[in-house]
Amino acid sequence: MKKVINIFIILIAFQSYSQSVLFDFSKKEYIPAALVLENGNTLSGFITDFILPKTVEFRGVGFEFKSIESKLRMDNPNIKFKSTTDGEVQKMELKDIKSITLLREEAVIYEKIKLKTINSNNEVVDLEREVIVPLIKAGALDLYGLKAYNCSNGSNCEMMYVIAYIKNPNQDYAYIPIDVNRINLFNTGSLTDKLFKSFAEAGSDCPEFLAYLDAAKNEIIDKDTRQKGREAYKQFRKEKKEKLKAYKAGRERRNAEDDLDVAYFLSLYYNLIDEYASRCD
Repeated sequence: MKKVINIFIILIAFQSYSQSVLFDFSKKEYIPAALVLENGNTLSGFITDFILPKTVEFRGVGFEFKSIESKLRMDNPNIKFKSTTDGEVQKMELKDIKSITLLREEAVIYEKIKLKTINSNNEVVDLEREVIVPLIKAGALDLYGLKAYNCSNGSNCEMMYVIAYIKNPNQDYAYIPIDVNRINLFNTGSLTDKLFKSFAEAGSDCPEFLAYLDAAKNEIIDKDTRQKGREAYKQFRKEKKEKLKAYKAGRERRNAEDDLDVAYFLSLYYNLIDEYASRCD
């Protein structure tokens, strides 16, 4: 049960925080990178102005914007490229790019994906939008996502959840299991349906996986699941606090906390992807 209750932690977070959104963007520095273009060519050099936020803060009730992807410029990023540190600057457009790899201490891959979502009637909707988003884990189903934080006065940030996208490598579209653009106080009850519908679409090539999803969905909607989810989250926070005592304040502690939070908030996604891989890969 523990692996299938975390959707309600996401629901609790959305009920507690929404409305105004604050963005803390990375510094505009030239970063070593490799770009794979739609024409098949690869460029190696440096990019800047490719800015996705380090933190996203939601507060209040309801959303004031149409698309968080547009707000974050995931569908229209500013990208400036040069082949050498003192070379000529070239502006790049998303339509010409397939992926970007930032070559820092730990490489981060961003891939361009087409998006579909699930509406309140549990119907698939083509958003007719391409975005570029970080790859969290490649596998039988690829998982992409952005970390969202709750911050106090721009500091003391704690991760609330991960805005995630899933994609079958053999399909053209990625799906948004929990679409923050379509969540309000009147439709949070359909989160479970939307999440499982997204995985059913991504895993539609495997009847065994679809049968598994039906059984798992029946388990997650058990009437006691939400309370168990709250209790599990409290226990997680308690255990995390103890584990973080082994780290001094600073980047090392921040990275360790992020790793623990990502693993917890995405445990349901990881579990469903593993179940797909065990039956269909």
